[in-house]
Amino acid sequence: MDAEIIIVGAGLMGTSAALELSRRGHRVMVLEQFDAGHSRGSSHGPTRIFRFSNQDPIYVELALEGWRDWQRLERDLGAAVVEPTGGIDIGEGAALCAQALSECGVAFEELDATEISERFDLHVAADSYGIFQESTGVIAASKVVASQAHLASLAGAEFRYGVKVRSVSPGPNGVEVVVEDGSITAERAVVGAGAWTRQLAQTAKIELPLVVTKEQVAYFSIARDLPVIIDWNEPTHYLVPKRYEAAGIRVGLHHHGGEVDPDLGPFEPTDDGIEEVTSWLEGISGQKPGLIAGETCLYTNAPNEDFVFAQDGPLLVVSACSGHGFKFGPRMGRAAADLIEDKDPGLPARLIWRERPDDSTESDPATP
Repeated sequence: MDAEIIIVGAGLMGTSAALELSRRGHRVMVLEQFDAGHSRGSSHGPTRIFRFSNQDPIYVELALEGWRDWQRLERDLGAAVVEPTGGIDIGEGAALCAQALSECGVAFEELDATEISERFDLHVAADSYGIFQESTGVIAASKVVASQAHLASLAGAEFRYGVKVRSVSPGPNGVEVVVEDGSITAERAVVGAGAWTRQLAQTAKIELPLVVTKEQVAYFSIARDLPVIIDWNEPTHYLVPKRYEAAGIRVGLHHHGGEVDPDLGPFEPTDDGIEEVTSWLEGISGQKPGLIAGETCLYTNAPNEDFVFAQDGPLLVVSACSGHGFKFGPRMGRAAADLIEDKDPGLPARLIWRERPDDSTESDPATP
């Protein structure tokens, strides 16, 4: 065997799993088709949102559990990677978040339009409903991915960049991973390849109903600080305050983009997308923002916006995204390590994928 455990993908999911497995003493090899920190997937960029608030109690509970994983990572780094800023949900989705937070015993404040306006100087419709949750904050996203890879390397993991995986084949004696110039064998393997997860799972005869979409993001300058904002009015927008190495405030559209092939693209921002997020930011802030840069993010979407853990013998396929995965990264890495070790990952049963005759399971959509 060339490795004990091969991990395909060195984004958030791959580095989270690599760090956890390396900490547990496993011999890990990570294969990544691009350079470290590349912009072709969903883990790139300087900032993401951490929040307990969610429309589904399952993910509120997972965020509460995952907070200790973030704290452990900060202890290992000797530096903070999550900065609390507080966060606001606005619109019908906010009421669902309030219900889920209440069920899980998480404190929050309810706000009407006047309170949103007076307290945060935001321009919202007169009948708006909102909630404020003080633990919401900003994650140093690119730093987290790089730091997890660094810590995993210190623990013995090997990272190989520029290696494109063509197929994965589980068998009675382990897993064969075919790359462009040969093959690599391992006792076990984890596929956490983001937008490429479905096609790699298919090579192992695992069919997952994952759809990749291209979502619009842009960075702006504005003469004020703001909390995290999730505006559930259609189309859904989110705002991440300027923190860490971000060039400016990050504003994006959530589950609004069209389907895209992760190999073919197109990957460039669109004029319509930039105009939409610019108009929203100007409307809610009451100021004319300065556009710094536009970019895109690939969402790998599962039914009901759930995470997916699918296992076939020595192979584990993980899609922990659906547009809201970053806040759960270290927690999902711990779950992946548990599954590889044939332990109980402590996940809700609906996230452990089993082939369903129909996709009748319903849940409220998850939050970014």
